[in-house]
Amino acid sequence: MTQKPGQQTSTGKRYASSSSGANGDTAHTTWQHRAACRGEDPDLFFPRGWSTAYVPQIERATDICDRCPVRAACLSAALAMEHGKGLTERAGIWGGTTPIERHRMTPSRSRRRRQTTASGRRMEIVHLAAFRLTEQQIADRLGITRDYVRTLLREIRGATP
Repeated sequence: MTQKPGQQTSTGKRYASSSSGANGDTAHTTWQHRAACRGEDPDLFFPRGWSTAYVPQIERATDICDRCPVRAACLSAALAMEHGKGLTERAGIWGGTTPIERHRMTPSRSRRRRQTTASGRRMEIVHLAAFRLTEQQIADRLGITRDYVRTLLREIRGATP
């Protein structure tokens, strides 16, 4: 996702010039000049939330990414920027991926899979449910049982089990 120099997003962040990287090396950011999102409103790529209300905005952003010739470079840059950061420190749609998707792409610090907290698991389930995935599809993606997904969705939605 490219940005306009000095542009402020809904998160209050201002972007530096997209013509050079943090170290002034233009070789790492020349891909931004060919990005499909160039000239688009940056706020489109930074939803103010990740609930079902934002699904149309997320879909519009990822549709732009789907036709982008430099999508892989964008995703690579996002993963490099977010290296070592937790889920809550990631933001926006980059390379056609959401923060949760990019977080799941990062390698674990140990050989074992990182344990997910209950609140983190709920956030993942809400995110996947917002994209209208079935309980079974969510369970398969997260490596948990369908019954557990169903139970958490009921709790999240406030329904009695």
